[in-house]
Amino acid sequence: MKEIDPAKKKEYVQTKRQNEARKRQERRAEIEEGRMDERRLAFLVNIYKSLGYTQETFAKKCGISPQLVSWYVSVTDDCNLSRLEQMLAGIGYEVKVELKGPARKPINETGVSNGVRYTVQGVFAESGVTPTLTEYISNCGPGNRMYFLKEFILSRKMRLIDFAKKCDVDPTCIRYYFIKDDIKVSMIYKIAQANNAEIMWTVNPKTEG
Repeated sequence: MKEIDPAKKKEYVQTKRQNEARKRQERRAEIEEGRMDERRLAFLVNIYKSLGYTQETFAKKCGISPQLVSWYVSVTDDCNLSRLEQMLAGIGYEVKVELKGPARKPINETGVSNGVRYTVQGVFAESGVTPTLTEYISNCGPGNRMYFLKEFILSRKMRLIDFAKKCDVDPTCIRYYFIKDDIKVSMIYKIAQANNAEIMWTVNPKTEG
């Protein structure tokens, strides 16, 4: 096994820490400048804050570390859809997602995450924490987590290979998402952006049974 050069390892760790610190600083600047809703996970932060949670108490309720929540919302601005479901379930809510489009008019990128419009409905639609963005009906569909993407691909009336090419994604990755029944939030935004579509998150109290 090839040994890792200690100097290179140290340089890698330092660079990683610098990048993380820079991203956290960028997130703080977004809040100070009122650009919070440009983040992909802005709605998650808005929701737990509106319910009176701090990042630490929210993490405890979800059964994960505050550092991991910080990693998702303050560094990568990303997580798996399954993790998003887990975190919201930890505070008694469930989330559904749907892609709709193409958009009825060109997307104004100001205040829109990754150039993609999104909105949140459900119990939070009237709570004052919802981003002021477009209205779309959301329904993740029956059964699997990835049903929403299946519906969207079918609505495009494209072969899977052509759809993947348009999204600049390897077709095997698309298949993997369905096999694993999971996908990263950032990939949902990438697919929406490639198709001039819009994202709808629906968050409501978790129902029993």
